[in-house]
Amino acid sequence: VDEVSYLNSKILVTGRERTLVDCIHRQNLSGGLEGIIHAIQSCPSIDADAICKYAFTLNYSTLYGKIGYLLEKFGVKAGVKLEDLEPLLKKLPKYVPYLGDAKTGWQYNRRWQIFVPNELAKEASLEI
Repeated sequence: VDEVSYLNSKILVTGRERTLVDCIHRQNLSGGLEGIIHAIQSCPSIDADAICKYAFTLNYSTLYGKIGYLLEKFGVKAGVKLEDLEPLLKKLPKYVPYLGDAKTGWQYNRRWQIFVPNELAKEASLEI
């Protein structure tokens, strides 16, 4: 967290990677999955190591698969590689979380051990 001046005030701001993790963690406060995907795709670069380190400080194992899935599917243009996300794969939870709040239709993603809304799974397969 950095302190910067803005309109004669000091405000605290976070970097790109911390902001992405926080948005994925609190999707209801950050524009939902569509907004998060757009943000990931808009990043010129993403430091996967910084993402992993911050995610591990939060210590929410259900978050690791969500981050990994979204960055694997939508972070390629920002330079994210699957091998950069390996630390997340090693710490996935024993139970299966859901990504998002779709009302109907889920697809299980075996690699990241999460349920993904059908529409997102279809969209992600088109992106690759």
